[in-house]
Amino acid sequence: MREPVRFSWRHPWNAGFLIILLGGLAAYTWKGLDGRLVLLALFAWVLLGWFIWREILLEHVGFLDRWVWHDYDKANLRYRRAVDTGRATEAAYMALASLTWAEGDLSESVRLLEEGLRRMPSDAHAHCLLARILSRLGRHEEALAGAIRCQELTSDGPLASMALGEVLAAKGELEAAASAYQKVLKDLPTLAEAHIGLGAVYMAQAEHKQAGFHFQEALRYAPRNPDAHYWMGVRARSQGDVLLALEEFQKAMILRNPDDRAHRVPYKDIAEALAWARKVVESS
Repeated sequence: MREPVRFSWRHPWNAGFLIILLGGLAAYTWKGLDGRLVLLALFAWVLLGWFIWREILLEHVGFLDRWVWHDYDKANLRYRRAVDTGRATEAAYMALASLTWAEGDLSESVRLLEEGLRRMPSDAHAHCLLARILSRLGRHEEALAGAIRCQELTSDGPLASMALGEVLAAKGELEAAASAYQKVLKDLPTLAEAHIGLGAVYMAQAEHKQAGFHFQEALRYAPRNPDAHYWMGVRARSQGDVLLALEEFQKAMILRNPDDRAHRVPYKDIAEALAWARKVVESS
């Protein structure tokens, strides 16, 4: 499920910028004020902000790096510098937590999310993300508490059920995990991530036919999802179809960015599965 686009609205510098901009436009339109004076005032406000409220300008540039220019390394750097000032908004903590999660630094992501939630305790998405990360760190009881909190904040919506499904599956409570994923798919039948999660649960229960159906559904709705291709390969391997497994593992490897660790399947698992399939095919 897509992360919310977090823009740092709640900062006094933003209010000042809007007042100067809107007031200047009004004076330019109805009073004939020289437009260059408006631009000069805005430039002076930005310059003042750089010396007094540098964190908010870093956050805004980080937002542009991430959502407009898709330069995640620079976005990470900007948000990190903003957070290091100690005056960053909660949006910066949440955004940096997401970026560090994608980089695989789970402990740092947890720290940032907890700080962000201290400032904004009703952010459901942050609770769900924290639950998923805690689950991957093996802190299952804390993860379950986070997923339950997410349920409370979303009125037991699909976002919470996704987090709950992942937490319960990691704990080994497969029936409950399957029920959570089925609940998601009842509301969002085209959500590939939920099909992958449910299919993985069915694989763990040796329900290969049902697992295959959900992996195929995931690929129907998200044909470039590397996790779905990996699990199709796992199912093919369990059925003894090494050639199909090799094909699916190769697709997963091609589509997967090794630097993006937010996926359900670790990159090393895909690499190991592909190496196994190639070795079997070459030796046969």
